[in-house]
Amino acid sequence: MSDIPKLSIVIPSYNRNTTVMANLPTLIAQLNPEVELLILDNCSKVPLSETLAPLIAAQGGNCIKIIRHATNIGAAANILRSFEVASGPWLWIL
Repeated sequence: MSDIPKLSIVIPSYNRNTTVMANLPTLIAQLNPEVELLILDNCSKVPLSETLAPLIAAQGGNCIKIIRHATNIGAAANILRSFEVASGPWLWIL
């Protein structure tokens, strides 16, 4: 099997920590080595990495990566960034 995932799931987010935290367990349960999960934190007031740390640690951190922007780049740019960071040939933006 290749190290490149077949599917990249990207969640662009800004100040939606509670919503992401509430919905992530269902998504994590469906991940496998052929799927990567990328969360694009658009400089939220509380970093998503802080909010999600316990959940990601419990999962083992496999296939999940949080990318935090230094400044808020705007909603459209954060969505477009999904195409730049995805590794797989298939992309699903949530």
